Parts: sequence; structure tokens; C-alpha cells
Amino acid sequence: MAETRPQWYHCRECGTSLNYEPNTVKWSPGSLVIHDKDAKKERLLLEVGTTAKVADGHIVRVKYISIPEDELPPEVRGWFRNPLCVLHDPKRFNIEVPTEKGEPHP
Repeated sequence: MAETRPQWYHCRECGTSLNYEPNTVKWSPGSLVIHDKDAKKERLLLEVGTTAKVADGHIVRVKYISIPEDELPPEVRGWFRNPLCVLHDPKRFNIEVPTEKGEPHP
């Protein structure tokens, strides 16, 4: 019987291992995204801050929007950095994205 294992993806820009294909969308500040390795739940949405181009890809400042900071590990309290490739569109995972003033998600 053939062995089965999960499909893994690899970001060619930064070398990160991923559960899904690397994201290529350049998110605008204020966009809501979901991390590649987080559970796909609305509670784990991240807000995008600024993006910087670095030698091995793009680094994005993000912060969790629905979890009180005291419930988060110290390394992800407030704004922290992630490679662009791990920040996916929540709609891909059927996550309702809250909007402000009735405007669509960027």
C-alpha cells in the first residue's frame, strides 16, 4: 500500500515551508489576512500594516485583531513581522471578513 503524506509547498523567495501555495498578493495596509499555519478561523485574522522589500522577499507587519494581547505569546503581541508568502486571503478558506463602513475587503 502506497504511503500518503500531506502536500507541502515551498516559497522560492524566502525558503519558507507552507501548507498552501505561497501568497503573491501585495496586501494594502488595513487588509485582513490569515496565516498559512494558523487554524482557519475568523478569530485568527491578522491586520496588515506596512510591507518592506528585503533581499529574500517581502516582510509584512501584522497584528491579530480579535485576540486580547495577554492571551498571545510575547513574540506575537502587537505588531510583528511575517513573510508575505504566508499571509493568505481569508475568503479562500470561507472565512467571513468583517468590513468597515460597508466597504469590501481589499
